[in-house]
Amino acid sequence: MSFILLILASLLSHEKIVRDITSADNIEDRTIVFTLISGLCLGLKWGTIDDDENSSFEQELIDRFIIEAEAHGDATHISRALALKEIHFARLGSYKRAILCHHDLERLYDPITFPKPISQSYGSDRAGQTFGLCAQWYDLEGDKGSALRCVDYVITHILPNQDERNTHNMFMILFPILWVMKRYKRSLQAQKLWDIYVVKMFYQYHGDGASTWCDKFFKIVSLLLELSALEEDEAYIKANSSSFQMNDNVMYILESSFLKFTNDSERLISMGRDGRSIIAEICFRLAMKASKVKVEVEAAEVLTGIPTSLRKELVDKGLSFAAQSLNYLNNEEASRRSVSYTLLQVTPLYEILQSEHRVMNE
Repeated sequence: MSFILLILASLLSHEKIVRDITSADNIEDRTIVFTLISGLCLGLKWGTIDDDENSSFEQELIDRFIIEAEAHGDATHISRALALKEIHFARLGSYKRAILCHHDLERLYDPITFPKPISQSYGSDRAGQTFGLCAQWYDLEGDKGSALRCVDYVITHILPNQDERNTHNMFMILFPILWVMKRYKRSLQAQKLWDIYVVKMFYQYHGDGASTWCDKFFKIVSLLLELSALEEDEAYIKANSSSFQMNDNVMYILESSFLKFTNDSERLISMGRDGRSIIAEICFRLAMKASKVKVEVEAAEVLTGIPTSLRKELVDKGLSFAAQSLNYLNNEEASRRSVSYTLLQVTPLYEILQSEHRVMNE
């Protein structure tokens, strides 16, 4: 359906699309129009449909969606329309306006009864997915308290009421809050949520040999959150430091090519991270973990099995992936993509990897 919509959008002018939607009063089931507008807005969001620098076409579509949904009177469709509006503002960098729009959605959205009908109409709970994004917007505005309240709302109200079999939906709801949690030293909790709601549920319902578009993130997200937890949670450090498979994880990262993470596939940049920056940070944390042990324990190269040459490889690979990520993010930011939260994490990561690279090559 989405593919067909993109073809139609490429053939028709923006004005004709809006005119036809507006004049389609003879359509008895107005929800068909909602699906059409939602699909077009996704194409605009991912850059597969062109728009002007002010995203005027997208704004006109969303305004029409809200009018049509309110006339229809179904709160679930109004929720979807409001979700599009707040994401539109965020893409333009207007995070305060996005948050204000989210307040309207919060007053309307029922986390118990809305997920199922919204998912039936749009494939996933696209209204519930904005709560995690709003946590990032609050954080970008310097409101840590509201950001963490959004995180906790997702954990206690949004996630438990979703269809566990819909991996795409669970991924889109959970992925944005992981990076807010990690930023405020809740990595262990984030890892547990990730492993339960995304990884475990996927294999439980679809089988060990199954695959999905997001399975390339399963292991690397879990590994990064584990590495982060090993530095921030004292009880976890004491219980798990000795069992952490340092050598296996180093070889996995160094020997894997991660060819699936290309510019064309990195669609998650507006959700807080991209695959290449995750790999870059894993490389950095593994290299630094080995370095800390080397300082603390004499002849640590023998004990950890991580020679200096491998630490250098980790830093080199991390720097390469961080540079690819940062270059892509900067280009996308110029294209009005909402990448501020991702840049907030990737920019200092790139800088510290540059510094480590210079030190190791002196």
